[in-house]
Amino acid sequence: MKKLLAPVLVAILTVTTIVTGSGTGSFGGIEPASAAERTCTSVGLRPAEGTIHKLLVPVVSRNVNSASCTLSIGDYNNVAVQLIQNVLRLCYGQNITVDNDYGPNTAAAVKRAQRQMGVAQTGVWDRDTTLASTWISSTRNGYVCRKLVPGY
Repeated sequence: MKKLLAPVLVAILTVTTIVTGSGTGSFGGIEPASAAERTCTSVGLRPAEGTIHKLLVPVVSRNVNSASCTLSIGDYNNVAVQLIQNVLRLCYGQNITVDNDYGPNTAAAVKRAQRQMGVAQTGVWDRDTTLASTWISSTRNGYVCRKLVPGY
């Protein structure tokens, strides 16, 4: 189990370093669905439900900290894709490779997770999926999957 978690924890720490390492935008909430959705290219911090911890979620960019963005087939070499692939593996039990590329296998895993979440099964990671998902939160003993604070 420790060998399996090691690469995941390294990825979480790498992403955390990227987010906290330089000037990210404000840590505001998720914009309304009417806002034009763009491709997620980075990760940002959002409050977790029932704890003081913050959760990493996909955002537009390091300078535009809006989680009203999408990921779909063709998005590649992308830290936001890496994050959701880890979420799919650890929080939703999907057996996919974490390769930072959103291909057909990731889209199929997203559809299965969307079914578990109770949202439209499109295979596209969007605002509704972000709000319904659980997210990885590291602990002393590994990790837990937590929901975002409602309304964020």
